[in-house]
Amino acid sequence: MGSVEKLTSDLQAERQKLALYEKNLRVAVESCKALKAEKENLANIIAGFACAEVKPGSTDINDLKQKTALLTKEFQSKENAFHVAELEQKLRKEMSMTRKYEQRLQQLENQLKSNSNSDNKMELANKQLEAEREQFKKLYEDAHGRSIFLERKFASLQLDQKRDEEEAPKKLSSATMEDDAKISKLESQIMSLSQRCDAKEEEISELSSIIATLRGENMHLKESLEHVEKKRSMSPVDEFWFRDGMSEEYEKFKKDNQNPLEFCCPTLRDDVLVLIEKAVQDNAKSDQVKNQQLQITNLERTIRVLNDKINCNDSFRSDIEKKFEKMEEDISQRDNEISIQKEEVSRIKDSLRLEKSKRNELEEEVLRQRRCAQEEIESRDQEIEAFRKMLVTLRHEKMERSQNPRKISRHNRSSTHDEDAAARRRSRTFSQDDTTVPNDPDSKNVYYENQLTKKEFDIQELRKQLMDVEIRLRENESVSMSRQLESVARNEEMTEKVRVLEGKLQMLSCTSEIDYLRNIFTQFLHSMGSPNAASKSILKAMGSVLKVPMAEMKVIDKK
Repeated sequence: MGSVEKLTSDLQAERQKLALYEKNLRVAVESCKALKAEKENLANIIAGFACAEVKPGSTDINDLKQKTALLTKEFQSKENAFHVAELEQKLRKEMSMTRKYEQRLQQLENQLKSNSNSDNKMELANKQLEAEREQFKKLYEDAHGRSIFLERKFASLQLDQKRDEEEAPKKLSSATMEDDAKISKLESQIMSLSQRCDAKEEEISELSSIIATLRGENMHLKESLEHVEKKRSMSPVDEFWFRDGMSEEYEKFKKDNQNPLEFCCPTLRDDVLVLIEKAVQDNAKSDQVKNQQLQITNLERTIRVLNDKINCNDSFRSDIEKKFEKMEEDISQRDNEISIQKEEVSRIKDSLRLEKSKRNELEEEVLRQRRCAQEEIESRDQEIEAFRKMLVTLRHEKMERSQNPRKISRHNRSSTHDEDAAARRRSRTFSQDDTTVPNDPDSKNVYYENQLTKKEFDIQELRKQLMDVEIRLRENESVSMSRQLESVARNEEMTEKVRVLEGKLQMLSCTSEIDYLRNIFTQFLHSMGSPNAASKSILKAMGSVLKVPMAEMKVIDKK
């Protein structure tokens, strides 16, 4: 029962860990969504800056800016859609896996509850069987002790009777001869007593048959006497005359002869003598028959009691056999359930392996998509750089066209160039909030150049922010992946623990095998020689696992 409670506590802990993992996963998904929203806002800001209005005359610049804005929007929309779809797919998979794990944990919990109920029933049945077994042992010991006591008493009575009948044994010189003589004498007495018992039993059977025949004859004679008395019909006068005559004759014969039998006729005299002898023999035999009948009744009573006890023991044994059959059926059902649970655990392990492989494939796909996105960003950066160079060249061309068409000297050109550079420097020092457009073409060009530099600076700042956001996203993804790996490792550890606990349950369920191993271990301890320290520690560990008693464990230290 302790192992079952431990298994339930481990399953509850695993369920709490899964709930915590689901909560962390939701937090990570929400943070990813917030980062996506922030990224979209930044992309919109970039697009707004890219689509800012400039002078109506610069059509080429506006077209290029619109194209760049469209390209960045398309790229960002594709990238965002890809990331959103990927994260949603991952979220669905993780949610489905968590639901499956919750259902599986619920099923395992229900199975453990049913197993605990069946274990309680089995323990109660085992306790009842042990109590009935102890009761049966006590009854059997009582009956066996009584039977042995009766046998010994009967043997002692026979030996006493034989000892009284026989003469006292002669004294021998040596004690060994006396013992041998006593043993031989006892053996001969036992043999003679057994023979006498057989003879007595035969005599008892013969006497019982004779008694039955005599009883039948007696009944027949009584019936015949009654019949004769009924047939006899004498008048009262004749009867009185006959009595008087017989009394007179008897008195005469009594005076002449002292023996009353001589008064009878010879045939009647012989019959009377025979009857007297038979009566004497019957009286002599009746005492022996009574004693034998008393012994027979006592033996029959004891045999009847023993037969009743044997019948009770047989019925009790049949009940125990039925209960053992039920226990074997329950054990077979539990074995089937354990095998089904093992198959389910193996299926869960296979599904976990498949999920690991799919997760690795997804990670590889994400890395590949990131590489592709990085290459695409680099190519777009190169295109933007090329567009910027084209804008710079177009600006210089327009500046040259806007200058005076008359021919000036090289000195004047250099002076105007220096003045333009100074004006450009002065215009760069102006405030960025000054949005008024000057009327001078040179100052206009400087103004547009300042605006372009400001926009480029803003774009670089936004790119830095995008890089920071991507770094944060990658960090969150790495953290979530590490948590997922930790949860997978924990799941593997818990499945391993569940497997170990199932093995322990299976070992605890088959107690007969443990008893057999314990007996083998004790026999091995008594038969082995003196072990060394390492083998002693190994033997102690084996004894603690098999729950060998302390008396047997002390044998290891003594050797």
